[in-house]
Amino acid sequence: MALRQRISELDERAVAREKSRADAAEQKAQEQTMRGNREEKRANEAERRLSDIERFIRLLGASEAYEHWNFLHAVVKKAAQALADWAHSTASIFNHDDECTIGQGIIAQCQLNGLNPYQESDRIKAANDIADMADSIVGSIGKFQWDIAVTRIGQLASEMRLSTGGQSVGGSNGNADELTNWDGTKKRGLSL
Repeated sequence: MALRQRISELDERAVAREKSRADAAEQKAQEQTMRGNREEKRANEAERRLSDIERFIRLLGASEAYEHWNFLHAVVKKAAQALADWAHSTASIFNHDDECTIGQGIIAQCQLNGLNPYQESDRIKAANDIADMADSIVGSIGKFQWDIAVTRIGQLASEMRLSTGGQSVGGSNGNADELTNWDGTKKRGLSL
């Protein structure tokens, strides 16, 4: 009889432990559900605010400026990615496509920061901004390789020659996109 009573007590304790574990798991699941619901509510609220901002911008007639701003950011992001990709390559100089993409990014970054793309010092500031952006996405790379990439974008910014008759990125008259090589010959291809 004592054996049966002992087995019964063990069974009751085991059942109580399992019930306690199940209750804890259920409470944890409820907390996670509540957290998920709060996060979903925050996401919906943020989406609603974004819709309100977009509606406000459109009502003010600023949609073109907003779209141009987004376009410039996309050009800069593409330039940073091109620089990061080039840094991983074995090339010692930019190819034509890289030069165009990064050159466009420099001009766009000048516009975003209110810098004058016709001034070498402002182009170099913009190039440094792009290099900083690229540094955050370049991944694993040797310091020497990265130093070469930073040097090359600085050289590109320094060597760019923009005609003063042109317009900004996205509205060129065809002459604003000309660059001059070291030997005085014309480079083409920064048109957007």
